[in-house]
Amino acid sequence: MELSLLKAGGVGKSEDGLNLNHFLSLDRPATFVFRVGTNAFCDEGIFKGDFVVLRRDLMPSRNSLIVVIKDSDFLLMRRNQIKECKDPSQFMHYRLVGVVSAIFRKMPLTSN
Repeated sequence: MELSLLKAGGVGKSEDGLNLNHFLSLDRPATFVFRVGTNAFCDEGIFKGDFVVLRRDLMPSRNSLIVVIKDSDFLLMRRNQIKECKDPSQFMHYRLVGVVSAIFRKMPLTSN
């Protein structure tokens, strides 16, 4: 896997750095961060404890990861799950909260 260094510990000019607030749209008023509570999406590389960045100002496309609310519970799902369901009426009480725009996790620190 090839990586490109954006900025390391003060090396480089400030314009070369990556502003995570801007990159993840955390500085926008319609952006929220949720912590994933289950391993239901582990086959897609999303694990319990990961963080999802949710944007309310985006319209979901067919296969977007979305967050919906049902009975005061926030649920992560693919938008096409609703379209491909044999009984779409089961989603009648779900309300779209927003579209997932990024996923990240904090790696545990190890000591030598």
